[in-house]
Amino acid sequence: MKYLILTSWRRHLSYWAIYGAYFYLINSLTNTSFSLISLALMLPYFAFVFYTVVYLLRRYFAPRRYVQGGLLLLLFYGISGFLVYSVLYGQLGINLIHGRYILRDYAFEWRQFVQSLLVMHGHFSMLAFLYFHYQGKLKALEDQLAEKEMRMEAEEEKQEYEYTALAAQVNPHMMVNVFQSWEVQIREVDPLMASQFGGMYQLMKFYMKAHEPGGSKMILLYDELEAVKNYLQLQPRRMGVDAHVAIEVIGNLYRFAIPPTTVLTLVENAFKHGDIGRKEQPLRISVCCDQQGYLVQVENQKRHGLSAMISHGQGLHNLKRRLEIAFGSRSDFKVNDTAETYEAVIRVNYTA
Repeated sequence: MKYLILTSWRRHLSYWAIYGAYFYLINSLTNTSFSLISLALMLPYFAFVFYTVVYLLRRYFAPRRYVQGGLLLLLFYGISGFLVYSVLYGQLGINLIHGRYILRDYAFEWRQFVQSLLVMHGHFSMLAFLYFHYQGKLKALEDQLAEKEMRMEAEEEKQEYEYTALAAQVNPHMMVNVFQSWEVQIREVDPLMASQFGGMYQLMKFYMKAHEPGGSKMILLYDELEAVKNYLQLQPRRMGVDAHVAIEVIGNLYRFAIPPTTVLTLVENAFKHGDIGRKEQPLRISVCCDQQGYLVQVENQKRHGLSAMISHGQGLHNLKRRLEIAFGSRSDFKVNDTAETYEAVIRVNYTA
């Protein structure tokens, strides 16, 4: 960055040096009295006019504050003209332009002075406008190139993620086929076991689809609850104990959507850390839909003693972040943690 700044300043100085040589050559051909001292005094003022106009264009005209920018531009021209007159013809004038340096025995006329002033200001204002326009086009081109580079990097990252995700699904896909094959083989021998394999088959398909690269980030509440039911059917046989679960559904589950595995994550967490073997205090799953959105509540009794498992909180943290990405401020995820119970509450408001 420092090198670019230095290079820009050197380029500007080079341009002004070239213009100074050109200006000196043109004037010295018509007036042998024109000196390098005159050029050294005039060139900085030309640069001052040029960069002031460029600044006003960037500060006010670029953000389309045309009225304020136009008034300040007129004010600058007025002050500039007054300074030029004061220096050249006022009491402190040094007789620089009209007099012994350029034109001898010159009689001052307001018309010619104003004309020269307008030509000078117009000349450098036009150069400033062209420079401002060129810089704008150059910046737009640089922004387009930067955006294309970012898109290319994002596309490469997406392809890497997609490859990793697809590679990770090879083994689950093989297991899905195995469970489907087992279901067919034992359907006549043990219908209950075949049903378990069928539920596992559907559940694994649900997980694979939920994590499919480029797949849908939202599913119907109905489909999510069906996946929860498939999961619950597998738990009593797998855990070796009867799991007592109470499910309450209010409203139309086909009306709203939810990120896949949201409720399933809460239920899995309850089976991992909760005591779901009490018939009088079952795992409670409630999904309530109303006009504004829906409310999901999953409450379980805590497991104590040696059977209690350590919670790292990563799964719930990831779930909260997914809800924030999907719904922003329209979602609210809270946890009510007491000594005996654990409750997770998700509220999604579609009208917010």
